[in-house]
Amino acid sequence: MEKELFKSDNTKKSKLFLTLFIVFLGAAMACGFVFGYLQNYLNDYNKAYDTCASGARYQYNLLGNKDEYMKSTSKCGKDALNRYPNKDLYQQVGGYVTIVLSLSGLAAFITFLVYIVINNMEIVITDKRVYGRSIFGKRVDIPLDSISSISRNAFSGLNVSSSSGMIRWFMFADVNTPYKTLEELIVKRQKNTKKETTTIVSTRDSSADEIKKYKELLDMGAITQEEYDQKKKELLNK
Repeated sequence: MEKELFKSDNTKKSKLFLTLFIVFLGAAMACGFVFGYLQNYLNDYNKAYDTCASGARYQYNLLGNKDEYMKSTSKCGKDALNRYPNKDLYQQVGGYVTIVLSLSGLAAFITFLVYIVINNMEIVITDKRVYGRSIFGKRVDIPLDSISSISRNAFSGLNVSSSSGMIRWFMFADVNTPYKTLEELIVKRQKNTKKETTTIVSTRDSSADEIKKYKELLDMGAITQEEYDQKKKELLNK
């Protein structure tokens, strides 16, 4: 009967990354709201200036007085600043808000991907096989006898190599437990294999010695050829 030795539980890490995703997403949305407000303020300033400056341009086109045009546009800028005194400050703040918006959006995207990966991964180790779901929910089932090596990876995970390739798991709450469980199973399998090989070799050596004794008895005339052949057949079939 198959005995389960280890089963992964990533509930805590899934909740952690889901919480981080919500936090970063909230930050991105807040920055988006602030950026929108600043942009509307600056747009209103530009509209006020453009409305005033368009009149000055019209007068310049009619009269051709450049000095008067320059005075009018300068006055338009001052009037617009009087109506929107925070224009320069909001421009500067808008640059910082854009950076924070980009970073928080990127962080939200990355944490969501990590959450998906962790939430869809599972590994179960029994005394006969390793099975579960690897990255992005890919189902795997590896017999213990086909595992050639195991190793830890850089993302608090486990690499399991077999005849069909390498399977990777990531972000374990405690990678040492599954690693040690598999290591013990592999060492035990190797010892059993060595023991079986030693037993087979020992049996063959013993059979060879027995056959040699019966050959000596045959040469001495103590047993017949038929008896020798029968004993030899019995020993070789052990």
